[in-house]
Amino acid sequence: MNEKNLKIINKIFIEVFKDESIFLDKTTSSKDIDKWDSLNNMHLVVAIENHFQVRITLKDIQSWKNVGALCDWISNKTA
Repeated sequence: MNEKNLKIINKIFIEVFKDESIFLDKTTSSKDIDKWDSLNNMHLVVAIENHFQVRITLKDIQSWKNVGALCDWISNKTA
């Protein structure tokens, strides 16, 4: 997992959720963040797409079990 991408994603989460206390690790999932609902998930997707200049599909989203899987996906797409 790319630590640089994790730090960037952590900043995106803080911005989307407006919560400076968020600290992500590779095992973080939607169960760990109270405000991570379907609407905020879409905000996250848009912010991640814009930052990394990637297109995320529903199939991609469904394949991610945690933040680590998301980071790995981004690393593969931006390599």
